[in-house]
Amino acid sequence: MLISLPTAILASPAGAQTAPAASGPTTTQTSPAPDRQAALEQRVVELETALQELRAELAAQRAATAQAAAPVPTQVAAGPIPTAGPTAGPPAPGTAPAPASGPAGQPAARADGFKVGDTTIKLSGFVKVDALASSYSDGDTATAAAGRDYYLPSTIPVGGFATENLDFDIHAKQTRLVFNSSTPVGSGAVTTHIEGDFQGAPGTQGTERTTNAYNFALRRAFISYGSWTIGQDWSNFMHTPVMPETTDLIGPTEGVIFVRQPLIRYKHAFSDDLTLFIAAENAETASNTPLSAVMIENDDDSTPDLTAKLVYASPYGEFSFAGVARRLAVDGPGYDESAGGWGVSVGGKMPFGERNRNDVRFLLTYGDGIGRYVGVNFAPDAIIDLTDSDLEPVTVTAAYVSTRLFWTDKVRSTFMLSGQNVDSPDGLLALDSNTSAWSVGANLFYTPAPGFDLGVEFRHGERTVASGQEGSLDRLHVIAKQSF
Repeated sequence: MLISLPTAILASPAGAQTAPAASGPTTTQTSPAPDRQAALEQRVVELETALQELRAELAAQRAATAQAAAPVPTQVAAGPIPTAGPTAGPPAPGTAPAPASGPAGQPAARADGFKVGDTTIKLSGFVKVDALASSYSDGDTATAAAGRDYYLPSTIPVGGFATENLDFDIHAKQTRLVFNSSTPVGSGAVTTHIEGDFQGAPGTQGTERTTNAYNFALRRAFISYGSWTIGQDWSNFMHTPVMPETTDLIGPTEGVIFVRQPLIRYKHAFSDDLTLFIAAENAETASNTPLSAVMIENDDDSTPDLTAKLVYASPYGEFSFAGVARRLAVDGPGYDESAGGWGVSVGGKMPFGERNRNDVRFLLTYGDGIGRYVGVNFAPDAIIDLTDSDLEPVTVTAAYVSTRLFWTDKVRSTFMLSGQNVDSPDGLLALDSNTSAWSVGANLFYTPAPGFDLGVEFRHGERTVASGQEGSLDRLHVIAKQSF
C-alpha cells in the first residue's frame, strides 16, 4: 500500500504559517525570526523522513512483484516425467534403488525440467569414455569392428595365428542423449521418449587418424499414454532390470536377449505385484546357408513377432516370464519358404544383504528360430537347406548369472558368467558358423559423487565354430561416466 505523504505532516506546517493563533492575530505576525527558521528546519526533516518511507515502500513493492513474476523451480516439474518401457511395472518391495548408472545405461530420473506451454520437457543422458586393451589368441579383428568397442563374441577371431599381442582403443561413442516430454491429456498424460548415442552408426565425418567423428544413431523413440506404448523400444521379450551392471555396453553378451525394434505394447496390472505386457513387434528373419555363415536379412516377413511377458515383484525379488511366437520367411531364387519360431525366457533379480543393495541376477532362454534375439544375433534364426529349399529353424540355448556386491556405499563389484549353445540340423551348418560361446567377467565401480562413475572390468571370452576351431579374448576395460 502506497502512502505518498501523510496529510497530517504536510498540513501541520502549512497551518502554522497561515492560520491565526488562538491568542490573536498579532501573535503570529510578531513571532521572532529564529522560531520561524526552526519550524522550517523541522518541516524539512519531516519531509525527508516521509520521502525515505515512500522509497522503502516502493522498493518492497517492486521486489514482491518481481518475485511473483519469476518461475518457481519446484513448480515447473513436480516430479520425474513418467516413461514407459520394458522396466515398467511395480518395483520389488524392499529393494534398494539402483545407482545413477546401471547395466542398461539409463540415467536416473530427477525432478527437474522446463515447460513449453503445458508440456514439461526434460533433457538427460551421460558422457561416457571407454578405454579397452584387448588380446586375441587367434589373430586380429577386422578394422573398426564393433567388437573392438564392446564385447561381441561373434567377432572373436578363430583358427588363425596371433599377429599382435595387444589392441588398444579409446572412444566416447556410447555417450547418450535422452529427451523426455509429458503433456497433460484428460486425466492422464501423453509422454514421449527419444534416446540416441554414437555407437549404433559408423562414422562418416572422420576416422581415428583425424577427427574421430561418429554419427548420432537412434536407440529408442516411443509415445506412451496410459497402458499403451507405440514406437521403438526394447523388445517385450527381454527384461532390462535383470541385466548386470558392467563397464561394457551389454556385458555377458552371449547370454543376453538384446533387441530394440518398433512395437505396439499394452500392459495390464492384475495387482500391485503382477503385471502382464503383450506386444506386436517388427519382424525380420535372419538366415544363412550351409555354404556361408554370413547373415542374410531377408526382409520377407508378412506377420509381426508376438511377445508376452509376465512380471512378478515380491519382497524376495523381481521375476519375469516371457515368450515369443514368430513366423520366419525367406524368398529367393528357387525358393519361397516359411517356418514357425518360438522362444521362452525366465529371468530374475533377487536382493540380499544390508539394505538389500546386493543382488543376484539371472536369465535362461531357449527356443527355435530366435537367433536374432539372443547374443546380438550370434546364431541365425534359420538355415536354408539348398537340397530341398526348406527353411530349418536353429535351436538356441543361452543363460547368464551375476552377483553384485557393495563393499562400501561408494564401491561395488559385479561378477558374471554367461554362455550360449547353437544346435541345427546335421550337415546344415557352414564350417565357419558359430556353435558356442562363453565368457566370465568381474568389475569394480567407484562412485565418488552422485552421477559420476569410475569402473574397471576384466573379461575372458571364447568362441567355437562348426569346424571345431576356436579363439579367445582377454580384455581390460576402463570407463569414466558422468550422468546428467
